[in-house]
Amino acid sequence: RIQQNTPPTVTWVEPLAASVVRGRVRVTAYAIDDSQVSNVEFFVNGASIGTVSAPPYQVFWNTLPLTNGMYQLRAVATDNSGLTAFREVSVSVDDQAPQVAFTAPAANAMVSGAQVGVLANATDDVRVSEVAFFRDSALLGTSLIAPWGAVLDTCSVADGPVTLRAEARDGRGNLTTATRTVNVSN
Repeated sequence: RIQQNTPPTVTWVEPLAASVVRGRVRVTAYAIDDSQVSNVEFFVNGASIGTVSAPPYQVFWNTLPLTNGMYQLRAVATDNSGLTAFREVSVSVDDQAPQVAFTAPAANAMVSGAQVGVLANATDDVRVSEVAFFRDSALLGTSLIAPWGAVLDTCSVADGPVTLRAEARDGRGNLTTATRTVNVSN
């Protein structure tokens, strides 16, 4: 009886096909063989990002230096006879944080009263999901749609400089912060 050697079987585990990824991403495949899996090598757009010779077959991929867009991930399993098999998925990278900038009040402005408008412009390559506004560490409010703004009540704030902070977040969790100092004068 002649025993046939067959290529390994590869199953993609993570990230899921068509998912959006950012930062440090775990890339995992499952591989089995009728004999023995020698290694699994992982590729992004044809460039190797690592080879693993024992389960779990996973590497970490840093997307931060990349341009946002679509990327092809490939796992190539090789058995001890040199036979190979692969699986591929496409994912989208979104590491670009939104942009946020204060529009009011002006930097170093003198502010007073219960209804001081705190406003900012926020943009993103996909979508800004929220902008949160703070006076020092106290949350003033969160805007979920433009125009982005909150109200500062200076009546219970001591006279002097305070720091306003706007945190813009996109749907992928990317975050950008802008700060502005104003002077309370009640």
